Amino acid sequence: MIKIAGRHKSVPRELKRALTHYLASDTKVVMNDICSCRHAYASGYLKVIHEDGLRVKLRGYYGSGIVNFFVIFSTDEAKNSAISKIKGAFD
Repeated sequence: MIKIAGRHKSVPRELKRALTHYLASDTKVVMNDICSCRHAYASGYLKVIHEDGLRVKLRGYYGSGIVNFFVIFSTDEAKNSAISKIKGAFD
């Protein structure tokens, strides 16, 4: 199971499915903030915002807003695999 940390720990259902599908089980996920807003993306859409070493910033879209994630991978191979899966599925 993915470790969720941060101020908020309850991930919306659509995003939890997407995170568990695309990220490895030893990945640490920190929720930065949750914003209620309108957007044009489908629920469960993940977008890579920034990459730095083994850390990645993701933005997840769900039915009533956006959640920003800070993801820490254990290996560079796991990071590259997850990013390629996310970009291949959503871009």
